[in-house]
Amino acid sequence: MERTTRSIKLSQRLLQISVFTLLLSRAWQYLYWDSPLRTLLWDEDLASPFVMRLGWTWSEWVSSPQASLYIDQMTLMLGIGFLIAALGTLLFNKFPSISFSLLILGGSLCLFHALLDTKDHFGRIGHFAELSLQWMSPFLLAFLLSKLYTDNRFHYWVRLAIALTFIGHGLYAWGYYPVPGHFQQMMISGFGVTNVQALFLLKMAGFLDFLAAFLLFVPFKKWAYIGLYYIIVWGFLTALARVWSHMELSSVGNLFTFWLPEATLRIVHFLVPLSLLSWWKEKKWYFNK
Repeated sequence: MERTTRSIKLSQRLLQISVFTLLLSRAWQYLYWDSPLRTLLWDEDLASPFVMRLGWTWSEWVSSPQASLYIDQMTLMLGIGFLIAALGTLLFNKFPSISFSLLILGGSLCLFHALLDTKDHFGRIGHFAELSLQWMSPFLLAFLLSKLYTDNRFHYWVRLAIALTFIGHGLYAWGYYPVPGHFQQMMISGFGVTNVQALFLLKMAGFLDFLAAFLLFVPFKKWAYIGLYYIIVWGFLTALARVWSHMELSSVGNLFTFWLPEATLRIVHFLVPLSLLSWWKEKKWYFNK
């Protein structure tokens, strides 16, 4: 009965929606566009032993249309895997055992994507941290169906996933890593500021990201809520900015096929924190310890 109260049901539903949109958006990316799989299979140091076992020389591999076709086929299979995994969120209540397996599949695919994408971003640990909510969310939803579930464990892992994501984002915004050009462009387009002002605002946002991540772990209700409210609002704005800041810069087709999925991929950045907020309102005992 403890898990079926109204607030807990809302928390679960928000987590389900975020995971479904994440997996569906990632499936769209792989099926319609491409994947970072080439960063692995076109890395000579890592892929050449595999290529040699197939009877290819490295120069044949990187220049062969057949090899490119193989990568396209693997990308297609991964995209279908994401699509099938998305069904796990829809089966959550009626077929929990099937849902659990599909969510583990989805989480594993998201983790694989995060590793590939991190490699594509020079192996920066901060980039992997920024993707934490995206690869951990399917596992978190599956954890609700696990025999290992406890409130304390769930609470800890949700907070950790959120904190790592915003720390990773903060490392880019602060300037620890080179500030991505699209970060600056979204600030300029969204707020009508200059490039210098955009960099200053990003540095401030980076500091607040670090502070909010820290506040999630303090045992003081007021401060923890402030941190979580900031994360929800900033997570929503950064997802919305993918569409909002590119409305005038992109064609309608590109806006809907690329930037809208880029936004829906990031729904987890505010819906999972919103799910945690609902969970906190029910589990008042956390702040009374």
